[in-house]
Amino acid sequence: MLSCKDFVKQQNERIDGVEPTLMARMSLKMHAFICIHCRRYLAQLKLVDAVSQKIPDSEADEQVIQSHINGINQHHRDQS
Repeated sequence: MLSCKDFVKQQNERIDGVEPTLMARMSLKMHAFICIHCRRYLAQLKLVDAVSQKIPDSEADEQVIQSHINGINQHHRDQS
């Protein structure tokens, strides 16, 4: 079975564009099904990805970025 460390590593590789094999995807799904911590991590990754896609490049200054980070943090607090 996949460890949490391996789960995080493979999820980060997916973000970088490396698609896992079918067997690796099955291991990732099984681990996420069993491990609440990795499910939360995966949910946070998806949230960060969704928010980051909504930030236009021309507006990516410190204030806008901080505003989005605050929104992510607030969403995370609301989910807990």
